[in-house]
Amino acid sequence: MEKGKIILGALLGAGVGVLAGVLFAPRKGSETLQLIEDTIDKKLDDFFNKSSELKEKGKKKIEKVDKELAH
Repeated sequence: MEKGKIILGALLGAGVGVLAGVLFAPRKGSETLQLIEDTIDKKLDDFFNKSSELKEKGKKKIEKVDKELAH
C-alpha cells in the first residue's frame, strides 16, 4: 500500500474518531460545532503541510537522480 494512502487513511480515521467523540460529548450545540470546525481546520492544515513536505522531498530526490544521471 502506498504511503500516501496510509497517511490519508490515518487522517480520515482520526477525523472520524474526533468527530464521533465530539458529537457524543456533553456540550452545547454551538460549542460542539465550533469544536468540529476548529478540529477540521487543524487537520486540513496538518494534511496540507505534510503534503507540501512530501512534495519537496520528492523534488529533491528527483533533482538528485537527475544529477547522478548527468554524470
